[in-house]
Amino acid sequence: MPKFVQVEHSKCLFLSNDFSITSNQKPSKYLELALNRYSKYISSLTGLSIKVHQNLPPSKNTLTIDCSSSNSGEDTYPTL
Repeated sequence: MPKFVQVEHSKCLFLSNDFSITSNQKPSKYLELALNRYSKYISSLTGLSIKVHQNLPPSKNTLTIDCSSSNSGEDTYPTL
């Protein structure tokens, strides 16, 4: 398993063992649900344990999710 996160021009995302998901948005119930869905999805694909954080400065080993609050009942994903 690679030890870094890098997005290539082919849109491949290489994950490290200390991969984290962050969000710059204000915490909300909907954001927390979206972050948990993403972490479970990425974990199921990679077999890695994914950590979820709020408002951490971006680093090489983070995926930042832009998610505005929504009162929608739809089970949709925010923008990566």
